[in-house]
Amino acid sequence: MRRTPDDNTRVRRCILATIACFLVAIRADAAEWTSLRTEHFLLIGDASPRAIKDVALRFEQFRAAVASAFPVLADSRPGPPVIVIVFRDQRSYEPYKPKFNGKTVQVGGYFLGSRDVNYITLAADSGGDDFRALYHEYTHLLLQRISANLSPWFNEGLAEFFSTFDASGNTARFGRPIESHVGMLRERQMHVPELFAVTQQSTTYNEGDRRSLFYAQSWLLMHYTFVENRDRWKQLVQFEQFVERGATPDAAFQQAFAMPTDSLDKELLTYVLRPAMRVQVVELNQRVVNRLQTEPVRVAETEAHARLGDLLVHAARYDEAAPLLNAVLKTTPDLPLAHAAMGRMLLRQDKRADAMTHLERAAAAPTADEFVQFYYGAALLERGSGQQSGGDADVGKAIVALERAVQLHPGFTDADRLLGYAYLYMDDASKARDALRRTLDQEPGNEEVILMLAEAYIRLAQFTDARDLLGPLVGRAANSATKERARDLLARSVGVEQQQQLRTRLATESATSQPEPTPEPPIAPPPGRRTSTLIPAFRKLEAGETRTYGLFTEVECTRQQIVLHVRSSAGMLLLRAVRFDAIDFISYRSTTPGTISCGARRPAEDVYVTWRSDEATFPSGSSQGIVVAVELLPDGFVPAP
Repeated sequence: MRRTPDDNTRVRRCILATIACFLVAIRADAAEWTSLRTEHFLLIGDASPRAIKDVALRFEQFRAAVASAFPVLADSRPGPPVIVIVFRDQRSYEPYKPKFNGKTVQVGGYFLGSRDVNYITLAADSGGDDFRALYHEYTHLLLQRISANLSPWFNEGLAEFFSTFDASGNTARFGRPIESHVGMLRERQMHVPELFAVTQQSTTYNEGDRRSLFYAQSWLLMHYTFVENRDRWKQLVQFEQFVERGATPDAAFQQAFAMPTDSLDKELLTYVLRPAMRVQVVELNQRVVNRLQTEPVRVAETEAHARLGDLLVHAARYDEAAPLLNAVLKTTPDLPLAHAAMGRMLLRQDKRADAMTHLERAAAAPTADEFVQFYYGAALLERGSGQQSGGDADVGKAIVALERAVQLHPGFTDADRLLGYAYLYMDDASKARDALRRTLDQEPGNEEVILMLAEAYIRLAQFTDARDLLGPLVGRAANSATKERARDLLARSVGVEQQQQLRTRLATESATSQPEPTPEPPIAPPPGRRTSTLIPAFRKLEAGETRTYGLFTEVECTRQQIVLHVRSSAGMLLLRAVRFDAIDFISYRSTTPGTISCGARRPAEDVYVTWRSDEATFPSGSSQGIVVAVELLPDGFVPAP
């Protein structure tokens, strides 16, 4: 059929209308990313601004309600940021959902924690159960501020209890019964001794049906004590404190509860068989409800994609992160977050030279944030401290970057922790102490920090402070290597204190005594040089010999004999020999004296002196034994107490 001009016009209009509708559809489907910063969260997403504000309000209300119900969690100290990524729907969320064995896990939301940043991801259409999982994980994050070593039953029980949060207006509620837990516990329970014996390494905590029972029983214990029986709650907190200080669960239970454990088992069974349970009601301050006065702001798509790339890097999904970050850097080559994420990924892949290129660019940018400075400082510190020599320059640069990170984000725990290590490496114990104190304030119980802080205290001669930290750690540390390191540092504190006491005593004696003239000194041959090691291979003791640590202060020479003066913790030790070549002089020092001659040793040297009892008769006080060997100790060596 032949078309008329009018027909052609109608067709053209129809085509244009179709194209216009198609373009509108594309525009409607195109991602528009916005961001909103609240008091405790940074939100970013391609969901609507209204949806992002609603999610922000839920999390701020949850945090305020938990802090109100459990005031010890009302901690305003800054920590690693919590970034909430809100996808507009499940389709948009799909590429960023967690994976297991290469397959996507279908969730409405999940939590990804790390030491430098914590990610919460969800879709705007996520349901109540999805938020339950997120509230549970965020509770763990809050509990870390109390202690890094909470018992699993305490940690998981409170997280399950608070996960049932819901709010309406100014009222929030916790403790809604979890039907799956109640149903399971009405059929079988985990007895209290078994519950308290579970550790993070236990099979019960990590595998199978017993794991579900463990979570349910932990929830029931918290629900009963926190809502129904506050006297039991106080006892439970006492029990946890006793365990954290090193008591066994059995001993701690008797101290806190003063009753058999099966009595608590019976109380819990009676409680779960009730037809109804009470809930915890918390009134929210109106300020919490109204605090979201600001509106989400538009962010560039490349910045949003850089954030998604960083999320994938933290999830160790490098094959997906690399093309996304490369595409961002192709269009926005100076974006610090993209360079930082790329650098972090390359570090994890052990491509250190390439990683450093990205991290240097990220840190040099005027807009570089605290995390960029942190990644850069951490990479420099690892490279510098791993070198046999010449690493001081890198460690110095690392300190500058890490100090900048702390300046940008006061309370940045990981930056302070690495600063403490870097300062110790550069032998600046005072600054190390200050940085590590700040870290321990925010992470009580962090065993790695306790060990480093104790090292700083020892270097600063704050021996009591060091022992106050190390004593409890020896008792409670679950890791055998940590326990052994704590014992070593305790012994080191005693040895260093002994050295300092000897030197103080010697200085006092020197100030009040007058030097006596000595005859023309004979000369001993140079001590035999041995390679200095961390623990020198000392001369083997023979039968009848004694080895004593002390300060070698003087060689007194007469025509008949020579007498070595060695200041030990028991007093001045006077040891004789007929001549110098009768003494085995051995040096482990980096700088060995050319000769040993008569006269005062300035400065006095740390030595192990080996000697035998002296059976000969000499003028009183002229000798207490016969010297066999003198071993000059290496720099920094601390004798065993």
